[in-house]
Amino acid sequence: MSAINQIAEKTRLSYVTVAEILRGRKGYNAKTCQRVLKLARELNYQPNYLGKALAGGRSMSIGVIISSLDSPIEVGKLKEIEFQASANGYRCYLLTHHSFLFAQPADAQPTLADSLNDLIQRRIDGLMVYVVHPLPREVLAILRKATIPVVHIDWAPPEAQQVIRIERQAALRDLAKHLAGLGHRRAVFHQRAPGRMIQPLQKALRKENLHLEAPPEWSTTGHSPDFETQACALASERFRQGDVPPLLICHLDQAAVGVLAACHDAGLKVPQDISLVGWGGLPCAQTCRPQLTTVREPGVGVGEQAFKWLDMLMRKTKDIAGCTTFAAHLTIASTTGQCAGGIL
Repeated sequence: MSAINQIAEKTRLSYVTVAEILRGRKGYNAKTCQRVLKLARELNYQPNYLGKALAGGRSMSIGVIISSLDSPIEVGKLKEIEFQASANGYRCYLLTHHSFLFAQPADAQPTLADSLNDLIQRRIDGLMVYVVHPLPREVLAILRKATIPVVHIDWAPPEAQQVIRIERQAALRDLAKHLAGLGHRRAVFHQRAPGRMIQPLQKALRKENLHLEAPPEWSTTGHSPDFETQACALASERFRQGDVPPLLICHLDQAAVGVLAACHDAGLKVPQDISLVGWGGLPCAQTCRPQLTTVREPGVGVGEQAFKWLDMLMRKTKDIAGCTTFAAHLTIASTTGQCAGGIL
């Protein structure tokens, strides 16, 4: 007799109820769940998801391709996806596009296509793709042939049928008008290569006669998640060299907070001597002083909506084909002011 049958017999619950509790399905009485899980531990129950999938069932697992684990913006959405998956009894397999994007040939590691093929061979029930850079052609070819549901977040190929888009253009236009209205005509972009926002940002600013530069000396490299320390060190060095742009736009709020620290150390006043803009709408943008002008990325709701779609597709309860949009918004605070003319 299988472990699930033994538990069902001892608890007088149905096989389906026991199986769903063991998968983590919510909605069951807490004491009932405790009884089932206690018996499962006593019987040393080990779920065989792959065996079920090979037998034509569901593996109760999904794959997630995400741009990187460096940015707190992406990590926040990943946590939401993982929470929703866990609450519905699914396990997540994670692939990061960033690690493959910057891998060198000498690394001799599997490609993203290799790892995606491996995920599919593990009989995942569905796939979520949350990337900001276009995927390699060989990965797109695998996705086109895949028979599992796929939901895309942010960037998506033209043929994608289920897409959750992040709309940033309106926020960029608002930012450009705000900065131009303060008399700014030149800005420097602090980025980590490759910068995903540089082109749409340049385009929006250009319409307001504001020139955006992205000089290499204002770029950081590497994969360290310590954005504040990196940005502070970089800005401190630039300030020592006399390079104080009238307006600095940072690729992330945490980097802008690091620049704020460098400004304090250098005796620069924000926004009197230098205006500063962040990106993301992270909590640090509100808790730093002065509070940071930033473009707030949509947070709560994106991962939840993406998993809701994927779950319906995996359960085949509803056909979904279309696009829904979550918008970024400009938050004007205290780090942007009238153009100081720069200290050159």
